[in-house]
Amino acid sequence: MVARLDAVVDEIDTHRTELERERAESEQRLTTRISEIMDDRRSSTERKRARSSEAMLDYFEDQGLDDLQVISALLRRKVSATHSAAQRVHLSQAAAEIEAAIGRGAR
Repeated sequence: MVARLDAVVDEIDTHRTELERERAESEQRLTTRISEIMDDRRSSTERKRARSSEAMLDYFEDQGLDDLQVISALLRRKVSATHSAAQRVHLSQAAAEIEAAIGRGAR
């Protein structure tokens, strides 16, 4: 009877070990898949940003704006999207300096 119980315990331990291994493998596959999905999303977001940036630069070029005007416009856009008051002040000052340089004829 004891030998039979020992055999059952061994079988349960073997099964538990196998289930733990399968669970660890499953978790690893899931982690890998999540990483792949996140990488795909990042790549997609980066491609969208690149297309958006290219379209914006094409627009500025079509409008006849020079590099300093484009930089100034981008800084002004960044100011409106920035939550930090200190950053807004800093970006506004940079845009104002560029606009002053444009006014002085710098290109």
